[in-house]
Amino acid sequence: MASDILGPSTAEIRENLVTTAVKFLSNPNVQRCTMESKERFLRSKGLTDAEIAKAIEKCGEFLDVPTLASELMLFNHSRRSWFRERILPLIVYGGVIYGCYWFYK
Repeated sequence: MASDILGPSTAEIRENLVTTAVKFLSNPNVQRCTMESKERFLRSKGLTDAEIAKAIEKCGEFLDVPTLASELMLFNHSRRSWFRERILPLIVYGGVIYGCYWFYK
């Protein structure tokens, strides 16, 4: 009877909290944070270690964590594409215009 008043036992996994934790872990802004800070936040909200582990498992957090190398590749790709999209056409068009000017001079 006392356990009914106190709430669910520690062995039970509360699926509603796990579902909320999965939504929290799936948020792109949250994915940038460290795993320790995510776990600390979930513990502060009353989740047990088993519930946190189940939420991480459901979320597939370990598969979606971007590595530093992939972020650097994205950064380099964006710099290259910016150069390719904006600077190279200026060089090519400038060369064509100068060639026309030189030819018809």
